[in-house]
Amino acid sequence: MISNDSGQYRIEHGVLSYRSAVYGSWRLPISEITLIGEYTNEDGPMSDDYFLVFLSDNEPDWLEASFYGEGRDEVLKELSDILGSKLTCGLAHSTTFMSQVIWPDDKKGKRVFDFQPSGWFKNRQTLAADAKDKRSSEQAVDVNRPSALQPRTKSPQ
Repeated sequence: MISNDSGQYRIEHGVLSYRSAVYGSWRLPISEITLIGEYTNEDGPMSDDYFLVFLSDNEPDWLEASFYGEGRDEVLKELSDILGSKLTCGLAHSTTFMSQVIWPDDKKGKRVFDFQPSGWFKNRQTLAADAKDKRSSEQAVDVNRPSALQPRTKSPQ
């Protein structure tokens, strides 16, 4: 059972995992991570409104995890050590749709997503060109739920 609705982060045997009854669960080998980013939306304070995003050339969609999940700080510290780069999040005070890359260093601060209005209480979110150049195809998802995106999630193995 997951005690925190925002989920739990873990690293075991070179694999980053995230488990959440609300936001889905997935596993990703650290060696396959091509980009780490963060984004915020307008769902707070009633729902999580801050997420970490992980891209991999071996995943057809991005993987995301609530920023508020248990173990986040420890995982970011361990990822910083493994990747040889300090992973610093910077959108904690954002209350609107924003995103930025936090790794790799040559893309740090660039947008992960472009947000475009798409009807009442919706936003269409696509990978920005800065993030997409590590990807094989454009990703787009309509937003129409409290947690923002609906990326593909994996069940823990």
